[in-house]
Amino acid sequence: MPPTLSSDAAVASPGSRSRLSRGLAGALVAVGLAVALGGCESTRDVVDAANPVNWFEGDEQADGAEADQTAKAPPGAEEDFPALGTTPERPEEPEIKSRFEELRSGLVA
Repeated sequence: MPPTLSSDAAVASPGSRSRLSRGLAGALVAVGLAVALGGCESTRDVVDAANPVNWFEGDEQADGAEADQTAKAPPGAEEDFPALGTTPERPEEPEIKSRFEELRSGLVA
């Protein structure tokens, strides 16, 4: 009669499984801590970027007096307002629009 394997021999022993799972859990915890601590290094940059006071740090104009002196007039401010009678006529409708309307009316039926 050939030797038979017992069900315990075919499966790994319970002690080796728990040792493997503990080692894997420890490695995952170590990786998680490394990622979390690495993220703490960049937290200061995020906080500084979210602070509205730092958004305008490079602006040189501290008071309104300087802004009035350096402001330039918008283009065309010295010209007269254009007369409405000088506007061009409305352009003709493009050919593609009329072709689209033809196709659309053909599809409705």
